[in-house]
Amino acid sequence: MPPTREQRIANLRDGRARVAAAGGRLGGQPPYGWTGTGQEFIPHPDEQPVVWLVCHLARRGWSLQTIADELERLNIPPRTGRRWGKGVLHGILLRELPAAERRTAARRAPAASGEQLAIRAAR
Repeated sequence: MPPTREQRIANLRDGRARVAAAGGRLGGQPPYGWTGTGQEFIPHPDEQPVVWLVCHLARRGWSLQTIADELERLNIPPRTGRRWGKGVLHGILLRELPAAERRTAARRAPAASGEQLAIRAAR
């Protein structure tokens, strides 16, 4: 007789608990900017400069959409090969910036710097 729904749920829950107790990762690919498998992540040499750029632009007050547009303009592809999304950029900032800097970067009004004006003119 096949396991019931409740038994399948219990088996999955127990399996996830075993993996977590062993220090393992429960699937998916490593976050952008990192590579590795299992328990250990190491910086991805090709993606770390992009992570630095995203954090730098956020500290200067750029919005997530403006950062995504700039990465597209610079022909920097995301890992998926699609377009840069605000969710990926938000995840990078959550992982890489200290909480105080994230709040400051999110609240700072973007100044109309020469860089931003050039980006707007290129659109």
